[in-house]
Amino acid sequence: MYLKELTLRGFKSFANPTTLRFEPGVTAVVGPNGSGKSNIVDALTWVMGEQGAKNLRGTSMEDVIFAGTSTRPPAGRAQVSLTIDNADHALDIDYTEVTISRTLYRNGGSEYAINGSACRLLDIQELLSDSGLGQQMHVIVGQGRLDAILRADPSGHRAFIEEAAGILKHRKRKERALRKLANTEDNLARLDDLLREIHRQLGPLGRQARVSRRADTIQMTIRDAQARLFADDACQLRDKRDHLRGDLADTRRQLAALQQDLAKAKVRIEQVEAITSGSNPQLAQANQVWHDLSRLEERFGSLASVAAERAASIRSQIVADTGENPDMLTKRADELERQVARQRGAVDDARLAYDQATETRADHERRLASIRQTLTELRKTAKQRDAHIANLRELVAREESAVHAADTRIADLSTQLSDMRTQAEQARTRVAELEQERQDADDDGGVALDAARTALQHSQEALDGALARQRELNGKIISLQAKADALADTLDSRNAAGELETDRDIAVMGRLADFIRIEDGWEEAVAHALGDYASAIVVPGQEQMLAALERARDHALGKAVLLHPLGGQPDDAAVGTDNAGTDDAGVIADTAASRPTQHESTAALVDANPHAKDPESARRVTAAVRALLADTAAKETRDDALKAVNQGPWKRAVTRQGEVLTAVGAQGGSSLSQSDLSLAAKRDKALADMQGLRSRLADIDASVAELTEKRDPARR
Repeated sequence: MYLKELTLRGFKSFANPTTLRFEPGVTAVVGPNGSGKSNIVDALTWVMGEQGAKNLRGTSMEDVIFAGTSTRPPAGRAQVSLTIDNADHALDIDYTEVTISRTLYRNGGSEYAINGSACRLLDIQELLSDSGLGQQMHVIVGQGRLDAILRADPSGHRAFIEEAAGILKHRKRKERALRKLANTEDNLARLDDLLREIHRQLGPLGRQARVSRRADTIQMTIRDAQARLFADDACQLRDKRDHLRGDLADTRRQLAALQQDLAKAKVRIEQVEAITSGSNPQLAQANQVWHDLSRLEERFGSLASVAAERAASIRSQIVADTGENPDMLTKRADELERQVARQRGAVDDARLAYDQATETRADHERRLASIRQTLTELRKTAKQRDAHIANLRELVAREESAVHAADTRIADLSTQLSDMRTQAEQARTRVAELEQERQDADDDGGVALDAARTALQHSQEALDGALARQRELNGKIISLQAKADALADTLDSRNAAGELETDRDIAVMGRLADFIRIEDGWEEAVAHALGDYASAIVVPGQEQMLAALERARDHALGKAVLLHPLGGQPDDAAVGTDNAGTDDAGVIADTAASRPTQHESTAALVDANPHAKDPESARRVTAAVRALLADTAAKETRDDALKAVNQGPWKRAVTRQGEVLTAVGAQGGSSLSQSDLSLAAKRDKALADMQGLRSRLADIDASVAELTEKRDPARR
């Protein structure tokens, strides 16, 4: 495997597409300062998934995009493609050539691709980490990085070596697995909360069901009451309909009388309008005469003024010119006087005619005003009558609509009433038939029928009680199963044996919590007394124990706590048989001499797990645990525990609350999580309770079947 080709587009100083082809062996890139040699190395680092801008000699990731020059605009994206020759299949992918591409856009978007197919950054990192490549594998040593590697402390050297050995991928996977386990624990906690909430809601839901059944009964009663109310409303509506029909007849009679009055008013209006149209020509003629007389008056006035001017002119001429003939002047004066007299007579006649025309016009105007007033009053009366008629029509329409609605509702109620009467008649018939049957039954054997009904009621009550107990036990069994599964999953998630369990040379038998059982209430106390051994891994023997210790040390697997069964066949009394009350001390005496009676020892609280897959191994592991607890007393209170270690011969004493006391110190307080022994005890207790409930459920199922068989004949 070797780098075959590198293509840069818009990456830093490479504005134009640039392709560098490499051959197997050593390739050197030389050039003056500023020519872009370091940019090639940055491109290799960037395309393999580098996320830090400082490692690329920039302040932000956008700095890798070509920024432009005075003669060239900046690029919109930066793209680098790296082609690796995979003829030897060093990369875990079925291609002889692998092309990895990375594209960054100026708006912040980025894309990754393997052989043209879009992928995630994680896919590229895992693909390259298998071959020792990647942005954190230290295969690319940039400027100043060599000095940092040489000056690194031992922890830094260890990190470099682990990454070069390919541990980084597994560490990342381990971190993801731990995060998933943490999320699973959170989900289990939420599931427990949901189960508690569901169980808490079962009681209110049962009460709501009873209330719902009672509500159904109340609704039936309400429906019957509403039927009676509807029948009463139908009767009232029928009476109201008859009353409305009488009012409607009266209203129609009033409407007919008002319509006759309206016809008469319209005839009177037409007559007045005819009179008005007949008087209009006479009024126009009078106006014309008045205008003519006015024009004559103006003409005569003008003639009078002209005559006066001429007379004045003549008088002035007479005074000024005395050479005229007096006779001619006298004749002319007489003629003018006659003309003036004629004009004055004409003016008097015209004035008289004008006065007459004025009086006639005034008379016509008075008559016209009277006619107009009468016409206005008639129109106003007609409008009032029209409005009244419209109101009456609207009232008639409303009443007709109400009557129609009442008719419709009455028809519906009549239909319902007829249906109810039919149902009532059928019910009466059925009641009569049942009554006849009852009488016949009473005649033939009423006592036997009552006894059969009583037996049926008792059978049904017994069956209902059994079904209720069956549902209750099913709910408890489901709850216990969920609790046991959750506890088992929690124990599995705490298993930190890791590689030790997969090593065939060690042959791990399981966890200590799977082999022993602690007396109820003393789980945390025994776990504190055992200390690190409470979460120990059980191995077959000492050789496997030593091999596990060596593997844990050589592979830096962390702290390993191991336990192997005691050699030889343990006593029956030592492993929790019916005689465990007196012989435990004998077994413990084999490992620690001169111990007090067993009812004071913590070892007496430990017994073999009856649910263990290998009972023989469980008895041996129990003996080993008792040997570890042989010098530890179990006391209820701190005072008793302190007295036990002060007066001897106990080296340690533990209380029920898990406090461990010695002659020189004590351990106690509260813990954020329960021990594996406590969780295993709760799991085993839940399984045992569930087994007992299943036995009870089987009995109840048989009882339900038996009660059902009894109930069916009683019902028949």
